[in-house]
Amino acid sequence: MAAKKKSADFKRTGSYSDKLYEVSVYYKTFSNILQVRTVAGENLVAMKLMSGRLYKNGLSDIAGILLEHQRSNEPIERSAIEAAIKNLYGDAVLPETSTELLNASFVRENYEQLYNESLESEKISKEILLKFEHDYPNALKSENISGIIEQAKKKRAAQENSEE
Repeated sequence: MAAKKKSADFKRTGSYSDKLYEVSVYYKTFSNILQVRTVAGENLVAMKLMSGRLYKNGLSDIAGILLEHQRSNEPIERSAIEAAIKNLYGDAVLPETSTELLNASFVRENYEQLYNESLESEKISKEILLKFEHDYPNALKSENISGIIEQAKKKRAAQENSEE
């Protein structure tokens, strides 16, 4: 029952695509019940980019995937990621933060630094959202998360600049 609920929940996320089954590869079946499939790195990056979550390790996961592929001498090319996005999501537009990360990833190519920066940014974003939820119960919605994080980070930066 729990597996069905999680599957239904996943289908309602921005990273879900009906084409995932087509690009996935069978891995293993557990207890003759749960079939596990895997996807190639470029498809996983495409999914993470499409979700664009600033607070749940989505961005650091992307940098981490790129880093691990680079370390194993199997780097993922930007064109492969763009093809995966097109294949999975058609003409859907990536969230702005995801586009920025994708651009930054292939300009700098220092995935370790990008990974660490993304982790720190996600940590701050999570703290912001937890404080916001505490201060304004039930006001946090998926459509206002990015704006809340952006405004809070701007406010923090302004406070830090005024203290200098």
